[in-house]
Amino acid sequence: SNAQGLIFELADGAFDLSLGPIANPTAEAVFIRYSSRNTDFVATELNVGPVSYVFDSDVRAGEIAFAVQGFQADLSDFLSINGSLGFAKRGDGAIEAIGQDIGVSVGTDDVGLKVSGATFGLLSSSEQFALEVTGGALELNLAAFAEFSFDDVKVQYTDAQTTIQAGTTITIGGLTHEFSGIAADTIGVQVIGISANLADFITLEGDLGFVKSGNNVVAIGNEVSAFMGVDEAYVRVSKANFGARFSQDGFIFETTGGDLDAKIEGMTGISAQDVGVFYSEGIAQQAGTVLAAGALTYTFQRNYV
Repeated sequence: SNAQGLIFELADGAFDLSLGPIANPTAEAVFIRYSSRNTDFVATELNVGPVSYVFDSDVRAGEIAFAVQGFQADLSDFLSINGSLGFAKRGDGAIEAIGQDIGVSVGTDDVGLKVSGATFGLLSSSEQFALEVTGGALELNLAAFAEFSFDDVKVQYTDAQTTIQAGTTITIGGLTHEFSGIAADTIGVQVIGISANLADFITLEGDLGFVKSGNNVVAIGNEVSAFMGVDEAYVRVSKANFGARFSQDGFIFETTGGDLDAKIEGMTGISAQDVGVFYSEGIAQQAGTVLAAGALTYTFQRNYV
């Protein structure tokens, strides 16, 4: 501290975190920085008697930072997150966090999915909790998904009291995260515009939500389409509901409702009162079993033995 202002830095030390549903937090390194100067401070060594301290790097003018490197934590038994984050406290007491090149995993390496290279935003206070991860690469370790492509991926979580308006922005240092609109009680990985070959049986297209449920991963979708065949001969269901459950033992997926479109040589005027697509491999399940991902649900219509 001098006439130009105050600078301090805290490095290393033990890390602890208490934010909403975040559990088991660890970090490889943590440091806190503050500068009230209007000019940069060149990293140097400070000495006070036998005690010395070396700044990790130059301190920018006006810099305020709480950075955590090699962060890992779980979120309500739903997902695990890893990467480096920056934290800040707002004037109203809310805590914000932003991260880049973040990784998220749901389930296990054998039955699950991973997002990597994503951006991260978090907002937490006594009245609300919201977390969002956007962009990045997607890896699906789910037996039924032979091949797939997608347009976008988001990981979103809010508690029952929190609704986030689209465009809500948090800024820490030079980093900014703009939230998508998130309804209250949202939990899951949203894969937007997915096109997937399921079990070499059908091509599924639409938006799907994935979530961990016990030792399973479940997927739910509305307004999806399922296609089987080629352009000259096919059966297609559109605007259908979709539910799937994946485990170590196998998987089940099913669609209900929707509109039927078919092209089959020698047949005309094809119509149906009800249409469904269903497939199971390795696991049994009773009709009426309900899957849930936040506010989304799917109820299976058939017995699988």
